[in-house]
Amino acid sequence: QLLGAAAADGGGGAAAATRRSEERLHEHFRVTQRECDALLERHVAALRAQVQSQLDPKPVRARMRAEGSEADGSGGWRELKVLGFARAVGSVYVLALLALRLRVRLNIVARHYLAEREASGGEPLSRAAK
Repeated sequence: QLLGAAAADGGGGAAAATRRSEERLHEHFRVTQRECDALLERHVAALRAQVQSQLDPKPVRARMRAEGSEADGSGGWRELKVLGFARAVGSVYVLALLALRLRVRLNIVARHYLAEREASGGEPLSRAAK
C-alpha cells in the first residue's frame, strides 16, 4: 500500500523535497540578513567617528573666531554650510556603501557555506573531514 500511495501521489515526494529545500534556502537567507544587520550595527560607530573626523567643523569655527568673522556673512559661514551638507550626504552615502559591501560579501560566503553543507549531506566539509 505504501508504494501504491507514493505512485498515486504523482511524485509529490519530489515536490515536497523541493519545497523543503526552498524553505531551507529562505531560512538561510533570513539568517544571513540578520547577521548583516548585526555587523552593520557594529560598524556604524566607527563609521560615524571617521566621517566626523574627516568633516569636522571645529577648525573652521576656530578660524572664524580668530578672524572675528563670526558675525558677518563671510566665506566661513558658506564653508560651514558646505561641511554640514557634506556630513549629511556623506554619512548616508558611506552607510549605503558599507551595507552593500557587507551584504554582498556575507551572502557570497553564506551561499558557499550552504552549498558546501548540502554537498556533504548536511554537515560542512570542514567538520566532515575531521
